[in-house]
Amino acid sequence: MLSNGVSMERVNVAGISGIILGPGKEEEAPGLIWYHGWASDSESQIFRANIFASYGFHVLLIDGKNHGLRGTINYEDEKVQEEKLMATILSNIEEFPKVVEDFKKLRKLSKVFVGGHSMGAMTAGALLGAYDEVYGALCFNGMNDWGHYKSMFGANKGKEQWENNYSEYNPINDPEKFVNKPLGMFNGAEDEEVNPDFQAKFYQMVAPLYKDREAIEFMRIEGNPHMISTNMLEEGIKFLLKWK
Repeated sequence: MLSNGVSMERVNVAGISGIILGPGKEEEAPGLIWYHGWASDSESQIFRANIFASYGFHVLLIDGKNHGLRGTINYEDEKVQEEKLMATILSNIEEFPKVVEDFKKLRKLSKVFVGGHSMGAMTAGALLGAYDEVYGALCFNGMNDWGHYKSMFGANKGKEQWENNYSEYNPINDPEKFVNKPLGMFNGAEDEEVNPDFQAKFYQMVAPLYKDREAIEFMRIEGNPHMISTNMLEEGIKFLLKWK
């Protein structure tokens, strides 16, 4: 069920099946490329995307590699997660230029935001610094210092793979690439999957670099586990609307 004024279209971007929700095709509006979390897919994000779209955003949903229409794997296997989660994020980052290029052909975008949950939030945080055309990022239950993930899962992958493949995009390694771009981070206080202290420490390190402290926000949502609650979604939308 779509909100009044919101339309939905199935599209192809960068050779990937996608879904766009938002106002009419000819209406100029900010774009939001939304990245799902581990073991999720674009179809399960439609209701949430509809909410963003109802606030005047063109929202693009796409499946990450090994998710949804791009195939499935055993997401519960810790070894599979160790091998594939960061690789999926890297794939999202590398596919972004063509994804946003095709998105712009399909809709009139005044600016481009990225956002996501968990793995998708890690993608969004990296994209903010990796590409100049990303105006802002919204991160739910993510971590923007990948060193924490490395300590949990990356030790067995070897230093070389981390240094060659992941360090380049780890947001904490070069904050100058995104400082002063809008960055909203909202983490559940009761999250047992991604410790909210990781994002809190990132915020404490990076926020002093911002000239406009309203452009960077971190909030710990009390009583919130590893999910996007109504309160978390509301706070994220309020942040986006400030920079729309």
